[in-house]
Amino acid sequence: VRGANGKQIARLQAGDHVGEMGLFDAAPSGVDVVAAAPVRALRLDKDGFTEAMAADDGFAVRVYKVLFQTLRDRLRATTDRLAAGAI
Repeated sequence: VRGANGKQIARLQAGDHVGEMGLFDAAPSGVDVVAAAPVRALRLDKDGFTEAMAADDGFAVRVYKVLFQTLRDRLRATTDRLAAGAI
């Protein structure tokens, strides 16, 4: 994952997800994701995703839980990098 200045800000692993914030708002992305090796990716349609969330409360709760955990982990990693002077 590269920031607007082209500097690497994160490295994703197999099974990681990216771009999830775009499913919840219309703000432009602040990063680019560049594959270092061949990948298989799943692209979610925003409208279909929104409909699925509205139709199934259990699904929505699971999605929000994963989203929260992802944001928590990213915030902790960023805080650690800031504390170490890596950012």
